[in-house]
Amino acid sequence: MSDLQLSLLKCLNCGEVLPPGESLIFFFCPQCHSGMHLSGGKLEGVRTEFYELVAEATGTDKALPFWAFDVEIRISYRDAAGTAGSFFKALAATIREDPTEEFLRSGGRIEFFVPAFSLDLEKAKNLGKQMTLGKPSLATAQIQSFEPIALTCEDAKALGEYIFLSSEIELPDTARNISYTFNAENPVMKIIRFRKKT
Repeated sequence: MSDLQLSLLKCLNCGEVLPPGESLIFFFCPQCHSGMHLSGGKLEGVRTEFYELVAEATGTDKALPFWAFDVEIRISYRDAAGTAGSFFKALAATIREDPTEEFLRSGGRIEFFVPAFSLDLEKAKNLGKQMTLGKPSLATAQIQSFEPIALTCEDAKALGEYIFLSSEIELPDTARNISYTFNAENPVMKIIRFRKKT
């Protein structure tokens, strides 16, 4: 006889039974609007925020989920043919007006966006880079439905590091060797509706 037991997933905040959805990674309570995700086979709460972004070129009127992290980047060594690449400088510029590689050596925190919906790797990299470096002006919004979430929190951290490193490697200054740490903390699920500019 099997010891397998099935149980309904309930909201950690209000106790409401969570409705089945397309995602087996992230669950959203329609009663209290709390977000939860599976981590190590266990349901855990995750801060969930809803925004709208007016996008001139990319507006689709779709609500898209992103993992957002507080990321600290420290560069202990960088050997390249030229100076620090533009992606490193752009990351630093999100915090201070005079970005230098020295600033990144000392460690700097930024808000890093990683697409959480199903998207091919190159598009995910470009969109994550665009959202991270663009510092989008987000307005709070009421959103009822959004694209299914396809990326766990841990996978999103790994993709964020890939976005960071692969963008730098592609630059013409030709980084030969980089020693760094990429620490992603305080995950937030941000659901962003990209509204077409009228």
